[in-house]
This record gives sequence, structure tokens and C-alpha cells, in this order.
Amino acid sequence: MAPKTNRPTTAELEGRKDEFQEYLSVKLSQINQSTDLDEMCNIITDRLITSSKQLCGRRRIQNSKLSSPTLAPIERKRNTVSQEYEELNKITKKAIRRDGRNRQTQMVEQAIE
Repeated sequence: MAPKTNRPTTAELEGRKDEFQEYLSVKLSQINQSTDLDEMCNIITDRLITSSKQLCGRRRIQNSKLSSPTLAPIERKRNTVSQEYEELNKITKKAIRRDGRNRQTQMVEQAIE
């Protein structure tokens, strides 16, 4: 299954036009003028492609594998000491296993559909 991505909208691309031009001008100004013409063409092409991918490319959608009830004890665990930490650790481990099983079940159900 391919990862889900978001393509930028036309309005987002229009808004980033100036940023792209500035970024590209910096990248192109770094090219050594004494290089061979073919090599210079390859460098320019490479810089255009990498610049456009970086500023205008797809953005991967980040889906958390853990539910918010699981993330809450993890956050509390970061700010606690000894005995309470051990209790939160048990709760967190159980919640992570439960979330993993739920995620696997959902993926199987999607594959069946």
C-alpha cells in the first residue's frame, strides 16, 4: 500500500512563488562559471528538480499509530519520578500493545474490503 501524500494546492504554490525564486537564485548562484557547458546544464537541471521537490513537492501525511489516550500517559511519564513512573510504564505498554492490535485489525479489514 502506497503512503498517503498531499499535493499542494494552486493557491499554496502561488504563495510560495517568491520563496521558490529566492531559493533557486541562491542555488544557481553557487554554480562555478568555469565548468563545462554539459556539466553546467546537468547541474542546473538537478538544482531545478531538487528545489521544486523541496518547496513544492508532496507532503507526507503523518498519521500517529498511537491513540490520544495512549499518548497522554507517555507525556505524563516524561514528567514523573520513580514509583509513579513504573505504574505509568505498565499502563503505557498495555495501551501501545492495544493500539497496535487495533491498527492491525483495521488494516486487515481495509484489505478485505
